Amino acid sequence: MNHINQPRRRFLRSTGTLVAASALGPFALEAKAAGACSGQVVVGTWGGDYQRLLQQNIDSLVTPTGDAITYAVGSALARQTTMRAEAHGRRSTMDVALLRDNDMFQMYSEGTTAKLDDALLRRFIPTCEGDAHG
Repeated sequence: MNHINQPRRRFLRSTGTLVAASALGPFALEAKAAGACSGQVVVGTWGGDYQRLLQQNIDSLVTPTGDAITYAVGSALARQTTMRAEAHGRRSTMDVALLRDNDMFQMYSEGTTAKLDDALLRRFIPTCEGDAHG
């Protein structure tokens, strides 16, 4: 197996868990998330059919917790630029930034993503065991 691609493969394997956990709002992210104190989850997305898909499938999981989802519609490049600009700030304007797999890996490599709290993830995704997602 090619050892150079190990971190990338591990990252891509965990992408599904990351997206699901991110959709759960500020519970799974560090306190510097945009909606951590407001009960609002800000999701950066493409809009259109993709946003409609999120609204149909994710909103119903988050709203019973008392949180509201706000969609920040724009291009992937705009989300990447925002993530880079806010990476070391006290607060960010997005809780979740939806990107393609290679863009996600780039942002992860640059250190612009928040570390997920495994203990909180297990509350929402009971199948998370040990090091299964990273």
